[in-house]
Amino acid sequence: MKIILALDTSSREGIIALKTPAALFESKNNEVQRHNAFLLPAIQQLLNEANLALSDLDCIACSIGPGSFVGTRLAVSVAQGLAYALKKPVIPLNHLQVMAHAAKRQYGFKEVIVALDAKMQGYYFLDLQQKTHFFRLSDPHPDCPVTAQKIGDAWPLLGMTDALIDVEYKGSDLIQLAEQNLEGILKDPSQLLPLYLNDADNWKKISQPLLPPEKAQ
Repeated sequence: MKIILALDTSSREGIIALKTPAALFESKNNEVQRHNAFLLPAIQQLLNEANLALSDLDCIACSIGPGSFVGTRLAVSVAQGLAYALKKPVIPLNHLQVMAHAAKRQYGFKEVIVALDAKMQGYYFLDLQQKTHFFRLSDPHPDCPVTAQKIGDAWPLLGMTDALIDVEYKGSDLIQLAEQNLEGILKDPSQLLPLYLNDADNWKKISQPLLPPEKAQ
């Protein structure tokens, strides 16, 4: 894939990245609850900077969560709409894997465990096998190898004070994970579904990794 557009609005920060054979372009939004006003204009801005049209894209990568319910649905809806209109494939990205990838890049960590506050008396958890789970705060938290670095804002809620709460992820993290997950590319945009994790029966449960463990390191 030569030209990839990648979207992630699953968290407080929204990021869009455009990778071409010559360069990487990205735009970030730090205004909380303003991703809807940011997303489409930023996509057009990056295309203008790269002197490209939407039709030049080879595929669209999108963070499917877990994270903000509204933000995740926004990115998935935009990615699906573009993919349908352009007849392009889509690549699903796990937001927690994006965080883990960024921490490894930024700090050189070898093993990373992510725990993100789900804002509903629970937390999202990414283990070393790159599987994603939802746990209640009242549940016993999973054992963490002493060699693994704790990442994410849920750790203080679990009584852990040695975690790295904030990780700055970039457009390059989205693009690199998309390129690692080319075998998971979806030709049918309707298969791009938000990753909802909860213990209620009316939520979609997915715990399988999006990347094979050997490729997720």
